[in-house]
Amino acid sequence: MKFMMYIKENTTLSEIYAFALFVILLLNGCTHKKDWTSEIHNVKDYINSFPLQQELKSTIFIDDTLNLKNPMDIKIIANFMILKDMHPSGYILSVFDMQTKKYFGDFLKKGKGPEEYIGCSINNYDKDTLIVFDSYRKEAALFSTKSIDNLLNTPDRKIIFSLSENDGDIINIYHLNNSIIASGAFVDGRFCVFSENGKKKYGFGTYPSVNYKEPLDLYQLGGLFGSAISFCSNRNKLAVIGTHWFDIYKHKEDNFSDQTSFSLEWNSPAIALADYRDDKPFVAKNMHKSYRSAGTSVCVGDYIIFTFSGINIFDMAKSGVTDTYRYIMVTDWEGTPCMCYSLDKNIGSSLAKDPNEKFLYAIHTDMKTGYKQILKFDINEILGFVEQN
Repeated sequence: MKFMMYIKENTTLSEIYAFALFVILLLNGCTHKKDWTSEIHNVKDYINSFPLQQELKSTIFIDDTLNLKNPMDIKIIANFMILKDMHPSGYILSVFDMQTKKYFGDFLKKGKGPEEYIGCSINNYDKDTLIVFDSYRKEAALFSTKSIDNLLNTPDRKIIFSLSENDGDIINIYHLNNSIIASGAFVDGRFCVFSENGKKKYGFGTYPSVNYKEPLDLYQLGGLFGSAISFCSNRNKLAVIGTHWFDIYKHKEDNFSDQTSFSLEWNSPAIALADYRDDKPFVAKNMHKSYRSAGTSVCVGDYIIFTFSGINIFDMAKSGVTDTYRYIMVTDWEGTPCMCYSLDKNIGSSLAKDPNEKFLYAIHTDMKTGYKQILKFDINEILGFVEQN
């Protein structure tokens, strides 16, 4: 009351109006800051939401026309760079020495035998262990640095997941703390948490929205949102980035909430057809209305770094360009856009960091020769620009 009396007795009407206008603008500014995601309706809106945009130059790390076959995914375990190849050879992975930059050998035989693999995805279990998930057998294999050094096909340990057909289907996995998080089709959540021995614990999360004439069933949703997905985490948050969305979940030890601390969909998948082919879920997208967007993400300190494309799928197919990721994005752990880097050379979707978090590595196709290269980006340069601004 005394404060209000002070205003009445000592402030002119014009000053009161000016103060009221300031308060309104301040409140609008705060509201805009919180609701910026409501203005994102497509990939272009998301790219433009980044307040800082700058060019980023790369350096060639490996240029081996003989042994860089057709890598599509890249992981780094200790001193080894491991590349998943889409090449008609007898092996799935190629291994390079990070210090010498030399080809080390092939790893993991293709096939249906007891120590062979089909349709597998690879990820870091920890800094010294590779986890390979076989989507056909629904089991994971762990390979230590020693096993990789000896190019052994026999894993150090296998994880068999306790998931019945009625529970759903695992498509991809990520190791966090003392648990394994799986994406796919699950009856009790978008994700399923397992123990390190494969025992099911619980599900969490909900699927993004879908605009289609008929509701998609669980397995169609799992196939649509469970495969092209990337996880990264810090001490208490898990970031999940996919083709159409970016979600951040809070976690404490291995407990996750259904509620996201940040959630953004830059577009909904443009579905042309959803049915079943050979008893398997099939979802086809409209190429004219679909875009390549987010690729692989990595966590470095207070920031999330991920590749981004923004290229229309139809235009990409028409041009024949294989490397469609033109940007590296940086956000904080609130999902707030920090920096959008335009790359001097387009890259594939995959991105990896070394154990010391000094460099990022990506796959590039030399347009003059058609051969693959491994590019390197300086993390200090990337985050230095962010923190300076």
